[in-house]
Amino acid sequence: MFIFSVFLFLALPRINYLTSNLSGNQGDSITLRCNASGYPAPRVTWIHKDTNRTIANSSATSFNITCKASRGKYCCHVSNDFGEETICTSLEVTEYQPINTKLTLDMNFATANKTFEVFCNADASPPANYSIKQGNITMLNSSDGNVTITTPNNVTYLTIGCIAKNKYGQGKEIYLKMPIYRKLNPK
Repeated sequence: MFIFSVFLFLALPRINYLTSNLSGNQGDSITLRCNASGYPAPRVTWIHKDTNRTIANSSATSFNITCKASRGKYCCHVSNDFGEETICTSLEVTEYQPINTKLTLDMNFATANKTFEVFCNADASPPANYSIKQGNITMLNSSDGNVTITTPNNVTYLTIGCIAKNKYGQGKEIYLKMPIYRKLNPK
């Protein structure tokens, strides 16, 4: 008679190595690594915590930084039938194309042949340069996004536009339409 003894060792999954915090610029390639142990062998999933999106089902993943939104916490989640563990690292995006461009005026309407201020700004790194447009014509390229405009006498509305640009690209072009009031000549 033979007696067989089977020993089954089960081990909770554990993360043994995780890529430390990273920083990069738009267009850079990033590689995240997560080494884990356990029995049975753990499943590995990478999740971008800020968007709650699964980005890979492997211990290593590479991707290009596409914009500032690529930043945030990246979590390695390992699991098997006996447990799970999650540890996060972070990615800081230091340079990126302009986003969240805003255009404001110092008044809601203007009078013909009067001046008013236009303010354009965007979240960008390195800082953006701004093209201020009146209709389809670029009036001024500005590094601070501020410009003084004199309203024309021959229109009832003035359309002001702004485009923010840096070496990584251009933000969304935005426009505001402002009514122009003319003084009536008394008879």
